[in-house]
Amino acid sequence: MKREHISIASLKDVTTGEEVTHAEGKAQLLSNQFETVFTNENSDALPDMPSKQYPPMANFTITTQGIENLLKKLNPKKANGPDLIPSRVLKECAPQIAPYLTIIFNQSLSEQQLPRDWLTANICPVFKKGARSTASNYRPISLTCVICKTMEHILYHHIMAHLEQLNILKDYQHGFQKGRSCETQLIITVDEIAKSLDNRSQVDLLILDFSKAFDTVPHARLLKKLEHYGINELVLGWIRSWLLNRSQRVIIDGASSNEVSVRSGVPQGTVLGPLMFLIYINDIGEHITSNLRLFADDSLLYCAIDIPQDCLALQEDLDKLSQWSYKWQMSFNVSKCKSLSITRKRNPYLHQYTLNGQELESVKSHPYLGVELTQSLSWNNHINNITTKGNRSLGFIKRNLKRCPEKIKDQAYKSLVRPHVEYASSVWFPHQKYQVDKLEKVQRKAARFVKNCWIREEGVMTNMLSDLKWDSLQTRREKARLVMFYRVTHGLVDIPLPKDLLPMPCKITRNFHPKKYRPLACNTNYYMGTFFPSTVNIWNTLPAATLDQPNIAKFKDELDHFY
Repeated sequence: MKREHISIASLKDVTTGEEVTHAEGKAQLLSNQFETVFTNENSDALPDMPSKQYPPMANFTITTQGIENLLKKLNPKKANGPDLIPSRVLKECAPQIAPYLTIIFNQSLSEQQLPRDWLTANICPVFKKGARSTASNYRPISLTCVICKTMEHILYHHIMAHLEQLNILKDYQHGFQKGRSCETQLIITVDEIAKSLDNRSQVDLLILDFSKAFDTVPHARLLKKLEHYGINELVLGWIRSWLLNRSQRVIIDGASSNEVSVRSGVPQGTVLGPLMFLIYINDIGEHITSNLRLFADDSLLYCAIDIPQDCLALQEDLDKLSQWSYKWQMSFNVSKCKSLSITRKRNPYLHQYTLNGQELESVKSHPYLGVELTQSLSWNNHINNITTKGNRSLGFIKRNLKRCPEKIKDQAYKSLVRPHVEYASSVWFPHQKYQVDKLEKVQRKAARFVKNCWIREEGVMTNMLSDLKWDSLQTRREKARLVMFYRVTHGLVDIPLPKDLLPMPCKITRNFHPKKYRPLACNTNYYMGTFFPSTVNIWNTLPAATLDQPNIAKFKDELDHFY
C-alpha cells in the first residue's frame, strides 16, 4: 500500500522545537519564515548610479488586438490567482474579453493604480534542498492573477525593447533573455577556462551565492535604477504601485496563513519579477577587470593566474562585489561561496580569498549551473553524478511501471531518465571509452526494461535499440553539438564565434563549402574536448546539403539522414 501524498512534510518550529503537522500551522510557519528575509531598506540616502542617465523609453499604446493575442496563448491548465478567474475562460472568451481589458489596462497605466486582487499573491512553497523539515529550505513562488500577468507581458515587451535598443543589459548576464540560457553561459565559460589551460595558465574561480536574492531586492533602490535606465513615468509609477502595495499569504492543502505586507523583493512567479531583478543587478560588474558571469543571481568570478599579482587583482574585484552588495543591500551567503583553482601546474599559485572578512572554502570540485567543474577540468565527476541520477530515476520507473505497455515505458525513459544524462551535453564531452560506456550503460538498462528482454547474447542489444529507434547517447551528443553550432553560426543564440575560428580556405574541390571552418589549434585535450574545437571537426564532415538548410528543423532532419 502506497503512502498518502503530503504536499509539504512536517516542519520543525525552531522557536519552540515542536513538530508542526497540520496544514494551517505549516502555512503560518512558512509565512513567518518568508517574512523574516525581507530587507529593511534605508531609503533616506539612496546611492548614486555610476553612469549617466539613459534617454527615456518611448511611449506605447495598449491595443485590443495585442491583448486578444496574449489571451489566446494562455495555458488553460495554469493555476488561478487570487481573483479565481480560470485561464481557460480568458483563453476561450478572448475576443469578447479583450476590449474590456483594454479599457482596464489603459486606465490602470494612466492612473498608476492596480486592483487589490492584482497586488495579492498566493504563495506556493517549493522545496530547494536540505532537510524538508526546515522552513528556510523552501522558496516562495507567487501565484498571481492571470489578468495582471497579461498586463505585465505588455510592459515586459516594451521595457525589454528599450533595454535592447540602448544595449543596457550587460553581456555577462545570461538569465531570462532571448537567445541565452544556462547552456550558452556554460559554453562561453568553459571555453574561456579551457583556452587558458591550453596556454599553460592557472584559472581561479570564485563561485558566489547571494542570500535570498529575489526576496531581498530593496524597492526604493530598484525604482531609482529603473528611473536611471530611462523607464518612462507612467510605467515607473505603475511598477511602483505594483511593488510597494503587495501582500502575500501561504496556501497549503487549502489552508491559508495570515496575509502579510511584502516589504522587499521581486515576486518569483510573475512576468516582470525576473526582469526587475536583471535590472537591479545589472551594474554589479562596473569596474571589474576579472571575468564575471551571471545567470540571474548565480555568480562566477574568475581570471587567469600567471603571476601572484593576478590573485591580488581577483581579490580586489571580489572586494568590489562586496562593496556593491553593501551599497545596494544585497548580501552574499559567504558559507555557500567557494573558490576553485583549475590548473595543470604541479606547483600552482595558492591564495586564500576572503569575502566580508571571512575566508572562502577552497574546493576540488563544485557544480555551476548543473555542471560539475573540477580542478583538472575533467568530466569524470560530472559523468558519475549524472549516471547516478539517471540510474536512480530508472529504478523509480522500474518499480512503478513494470506492468505498463512498452509505449509508456519508452515515454517515461525519454521524459525522466534521458534528460539527466543529456543536460547541457554540448558543454561536456567524454572522450575516453570508459566514460562513454558508463553513459551508454544507463540506456542499455533502460532498453532491457522497456522491451522486457533480459537476454545477454551478442546482437540482442543492437536489435533492441534499433527496434526502439534509439540513437546511441554518443550520437545524440554529437547531434546536440551540431545543432547548437548551427544556432551559433546563424545568430539564433547569443554566443560569439571565437576570433580565431576562421573560414576554411577556398579550394575548388568537391567537398568544399564556404560554411566550413578551419580546425582550431589545441595544445591539450582539455581544450580539444570543449565545444568549439570538438564541434568544428564534426561540422566539417557534414555534406553541403546539410549545411545549406535554411532553418533549424530542416537541419535536424538532414542530420538524421546523415547519421
